[in-house]
Amino acid sequence: MSCGLVDIGCHVSTALAPAAALWAQWDWALAFVAGLIIGGILGWRVILAMLTLGVGYLIYDRMKTAPDPAYETGEPEPAPPPKKRKGIFGR
Repeated sequence: MSCGLVDIGCHVSTALAPAAALWAQWDWALAFVAGLIIGGILGWRVILAMLTLGVGYLIYDRMKTAPDPAYETGEPEPAPPPKKRKGIFGR
């Protein structure tokens, strides 16, 4: 691919293309190795707690009910009509 002389974005993307291709191909392996390193530092109990919280949040997020369509517009709720005042003798 040829880039213009002053096309900085094209030059930067061409220079970073091998790193992006490496990440796209080996992201699962690099994430696994990073997890091993972080697990070695923090310990297996901390990693297990973080995974438990993550799975719990994922389940919680999937089980939330959908918002009421009447309130999706963001408009404020209409005010109720004013009540009639009672007279002196409570009629």
